[in-house]
Amino acid sequence: MTKEELGRTDDAKRIFQNLEGTWRFARTLSDQANDMFFTAGGQAVFEKMDSEQNQLYYREMGVLNLSGKQKEVSFYRKYIFRLTDEMIQVLFDDGASKGKLYQALLPKQEKGQFVGTEHLCVDDTYTGLYSFPNENEFSVVYMVQGPNKNLEIKTIYKKQGART
Repeated sequence: MTKEELGRTDDAKRIFQNLEGTWRFARTLSDQANDMFFTAGGQAVFEKMDSEQNQLYYREMGVLNLSGKQKEVSFYRKYIFRLTDEMIQVLFDDGASKGKLYQALLPKQEKGQFVGTEHLCVDDTYTGLYSFPNENEFSVVYMVQGPNKNLEIKTIYKKQGART
């Protein structure tokens, strides 16, 4: 392993270890195919369970605001984040895809940035860019492309209790 590859692996390990805890998030969904915009917010928790040192259980709870409809919808989602020797994997932890890989986070050249591998869901392709500028916040931008979809989903996470 080259010095550069080793540095990116250390970056993944450092970031993974910092994820544990409670985070507040704000999310925007831009549906360019239907010219619609939505916002959401809530709480996400990364926690270790049992003796799994390289695995964090992620659950998020939030509320989606449907613009123009004066309506709010609650949502809940679960994932497993797993640190391997080379990357962080994100696996589904609910629904029909439970236990299957959603995305592998591959380190980019820029410190603290990772590209999520493509995920195909029926006819839609999800790609992601994960950015970790510091220990108290990170962001994820998903692009969802398909025959009837052209979405950008951006989520900004801030660690609860962290000084800003």
